[in-house]
Amino acid sequence: MKLLDKDWDKISCPAWIIHGDKDGFVPVENVDYAKRKLVNAKTVEVKILPGARHFIPWEQYDEIKEVLMRLK
Repeated sequence: MKLLDKDWDKISCPAWIIHGDKDGFVPVENVDYAKRKLVNAKTVEVKILPGARHFIPWEQYDEIKEVLMRLK
């Protein structure tokens, strides 16, 4: 994520951060890091999925579908 430091402020659209609290690849603390970096995002919504691991779209399909349906 730090490699993208120079680009975070270019994001001005609404942003969603979806993260599993059991992700063994990416620490859940990265959510706070991303929120701090999204200074120009119109909005930042966060959803931490209890019990979810790294492969959320495959393992938590219903939760992802719910979030995507709200984007209409």
